[in-house]
Amino acid sequence: MSANAPLSRVVVVGRDADLWLSVNALSGALACVGVEVVAVELPTRLKPAHISATLPPLEAFHTKLGLKESTLLRVTAGSFSFGQNVVDLSGNVPNFFHAWGAYGAPIEGSAFFPCWLKARRLGLNRSFQHFCLTAIAAQNGRMLLPDEATAALGRTDYGYHLHSMAYVAYLKSIAVSLGIRVHEAQHAGVERRDDGSIFAVIIDGSVSLEGELFVADSHRKLAYIDRPVPMGAGRRMMEPMYPPAPMTPPAPAPMRDEPMTAPRPKPAKKRKKPARSKVKKRAGKKRPKARAKRGGKTKRRKAVRKRRR
Repeated sequence: MSANAPLSRVVVVGRDADLWLSVNALSGALACVGVEVVAVELPTRLKPAHISATLPPLEAFHTKLGLKESTLLRVTAGSFSFGQNVVDLSGNVPNFFHAWGAYGAPIEGSAFFPCWLKARRLGLNRSFQHFCLTAIAAQNGRMLLPDEATAALGRTDYGYHLHSMAYVAYLKSIAVSLGIRVHEAQHAGVERRDDGSIFAVIIDGSVSLEGELFVADSHRKLAYIDRPVPMGAGRRMMEPMYPPAPMTPPAPAPMRDEPMTAPRPKPAKKRKKPARSKVKKRAGKKRPKARAKRGGKTKRRKAVRKRRR
């Protein structure tokens, strides 16, 4: 973006829900002052089985964009989400439900958690989740909408489970209805000025989209846009910003013509006999002598018996 040029066009590059949420938010904020928003849509990475599990702040963001919750749930076949269930597969630790709501309410100006710990030490037989309205509603399969009555017992909130591809298509249809220009591209690059600032976005190596402000849909791509470049590189220098994804897997490397020789088997190692202890060696040496003595005694006894006869 040039510091002296007035803002008249914003170019947003990205894909999927991040792109269309950014485009709709920028258009809603800048269209009233005559700023044009252009979207460059890259190929999606979603599959039909993908589900978007959202956090509660997205509901407030949808309200800011003017999206109706009933229409969103109907178009995306979505449902409400009250939290995340953490399960220990080993079974040694009980499951814990991380609810999108507050656990308990302050008691006489004190936080609820220290009061619950003290009650547990005094014999209270109730888990921490029993004091969260959102967790109890999820456990019993009930819907709980925040109001003044529930606010007295703690904050309650909810998220969504949405089919990702239907959610993206719904956001894109809203952007088109707002008059936002959409360019579908396989890859994109950037063209810089002599001072290193971006002059335009080049899509598919041919179409140039100039603007005063360039936005990426993630912090990694934004870091690439803002990286410094050497001075004097020239205005017509183009760099790949989003390289095209390979459509087919790379071909395997050709095999060499050299003859393949089978590796020689290693000779088997001879097992060494375990060394005998000194005690066993001594016993082995003394044993034959003892047998010889016994044999000599028996011969003498036989000779004595023959003489007596």
